[in-house]
Amino acid sequence: MSHYLKVGRLLPGGDDLIHIVKDGTGEIGTVIMAEAILTCGGLEPFLILPSGEMDLSNPGKAVKFVIGGVLFLAIRSQVVGMINEWPRRKAALWGVVE
Repeated sequence: MSHYLKVGRLLPGGDDLIHIVKDGTGEIGTVIMAEAILTCGGLEPFLILPSGEMDLSNPGKAVKFVIGGVLFLAIRSQVVGMINEWPRRKAALWGVVE
């Protein structure tokens, strides 16, 4: 069974980008807000800049970010809340711990 550890944040940017920030490392990728909206609505996958992919988890409760072969998750309802209250809210970024 997998466990999850909070490893960073999704931060809204003034340029309609969502910045993926890992604690201790800094920004590890960016996603276009419109593509995050489409992902939360079920359209997927979309690219993460500079390299990676974003899509929904199998039950649809989390947004998956694969960056450099490493899986990160954000709770879908937090991502939707961040977009709805742009740019005042953030979302937590979770890493999988085996």
